Amino acid sequence: MTEEAAEKALLKGPCGNNWNLKLREDENGTFFQGSCWKKFQKKQHFKGGEFLLFHYDRRITFHVCSFD
Repeated sequence: MTEEAAEKALLKGPCGNNWNLKLREDENGTFFQGSCWKKFQKKQHFKGGEFLLFHYDRRITFHVCSFD
């Protein structure tokens, strides 16, 4: 994936909700981008201090577990 390119990904939240996201990659790593990430954070009621564990299925899906 190039710096300008964005690929689609599916984020499966801890409550079973699915979110379509775009991924952005640069020299620092791979990042979620777009408004869906902010909507995901709000719907999951993340307040800060939570530990998120992402499991990537090597296709397009990230499964998310949240720990206090």
